[in-house]
Amino acid sequence: MTLSRLLSVGFVASLLPLAAMSGCSNEELLEDGELYDVEAVGKADSFNSSTNPMELIKLVNAMPTFKADELAPATDIGKTIAVPTDNKPFSSDYWPMIKNGILNRWMGASIPSPAEKYGTLFLDATQQKTMYDFIQKNHGKDVPGVQSWFGICQGWTGSAIAEKSPQKPITVRKYVRDGKTYLQRCTTSTTNCVSFSPGDLTGLMAEAYAAADARFIGYRCDTATVNFKYDRSGRITQPNCRSNAGTLFLTATNFIKKAGRSFAVNAVNNDEVWNQPAYQYAISQYKTVTKTEATKAVDPAETRDYPWNTAAVGFRRVTMKLDWAVETNPTANTAPPLLSAGKTYDFILELDATGAVIGGEWIGTSKTEHIPFFWAPVAPGAEVPYLLPDYVRALLNVSRM
Repeated sequence: MTLSRLLSVGFVASLLPLAAMSGCSNEELLEDGELYDVEAVGKADSFNSSTNPMELIKLVNAMPTFKADELAPATDIGKTIAVPTDNKPFSSDYWPMIKNGILNRWMGASIPSPAEKYGTLFLDATQQKTMYDFIQKNHGKDVPGVQSWFGICQGWTGSAIAEKSPQKPITVRKYVRDGKTYLQRCTTSTTNCVSFSPGDLTGLMAEAYAAADARFIGYRCDTATVNFKYDRSGRITQPNCRSNAGTLFLTATNFIKKAGRSFAVNAVNNDEVWNQPAYQYAISQYKTVTKTEATKAVDPAETRDYPWNTAAVGFRRVTMKLDWAVETNPTANTAPPLLSAGKTYDFILELDATGAVIGGEWIGTSKTEHIPFFWAPVAPGAEVPYLLPDYVRALLNVSRM
C-alpha cells in the first residue's frame, strides 16, 4: 500500500466483515442478536491484524524477537539505544502546501525552486508545465482546504530513513549518449548547467518518496482530541485513536536495537498527521509487576482482575522515551542537520507464558498521547508526473561524491 493512500483514508488491516465472522448480516445482529461488552470478553486489546507489528518488523528482521526481557535487558535500562551513525535520518522541510510545496522558491524570488531546477535539467517545456501544474494542484497551494500542516512529511520521512543525506551543492548538466541519460559535472563550461543545493535535493527526494511503497501498522486517528470518547478506565474508545502499547515496544526495540534501522511514526494522535523518522529510545523504567499492580497502574479504581487481556500471565511496567528527527529549513550549502524531539510513554506490557509480548495498555497521559501508526518505506514512489526517483537518486549520488 502506498503512503498516499495511508494519508487519505484511515488504514484498517484485513478485517473480515461482520457477516462473514458471525454468519448473519449486520441488520440481523442489530435486530435480534445479543450485545456483548467487549471489555468483558477480556481480549479486546490483545494484538490483532491492525496492531500486531510482526510483518512490519520482518521488513528488517526475518526472525523478530518478541520476548520482552531479551529486548530490554538490565544492561539497557537507563541507556540511549540509537541506530548507527550511518543510518541516522536527517532533518528537512516538509514542504508545506501553503508555500506551494517544492515549487517554493525558498532561496529567494530570483532563484528557481527545486521543481523548476529539475524541470529545466530533465524536461521539455510541455512536460515542465504538466509537472508544475500537478504539484500546485495536488501538493501545493491549490489543494482544496489547504491548512498549514499539509505537506509531504511522509516523503521527507521515507527518504530520510531510506537514503543518505546530500552533502554539498552540485552543478550538473544532462548528457545523452547512445540513448542513455547521464549527469555530467560542470567544471569549466556552464552551458546547459543547473545548480542544486542540498535543500533542493531533500525536496526532490521528499517528492520521490511521497507515494512510496510502505509497510505499516495501526490506524490514522483523524479525530480531534476534543472529540475523543473514553471508557471508565480513561481509555479512548474510538479504535482508530488507540494503538497498542506493545506495538511501540516491539517496533522500537526490533528496529533500532536489533536491526539498527529507523522507522516512521505519526507523532500526534489526533486529526493531523506529522510523520517523523524515529531513530533512538531510552527505557528509564522496566520492572516486573503483579497482575494487581498492572491493573492499578492502568486504572487505580479498577476492581476487576486485569480485565483488558485475560490471556496475559506476565506483566512489565515500562517507561520509554522515543526520539525522532524533526523538520527544519532546507540548507543552501551544507548537509542537512539532525534536529530531534521526542516523547515519553508509560505503559504495561502483557506477556504470555513464554515471556513474549502479546499486547499492552497505556498509563496516564499516554492513554491519549501515543503513536497511532507506525511504518517503514519499502521502495520510493512519486505521484508527480515526470519526476523519476532514479533521476533524483542520481543527483543525490553526485552530491555525495
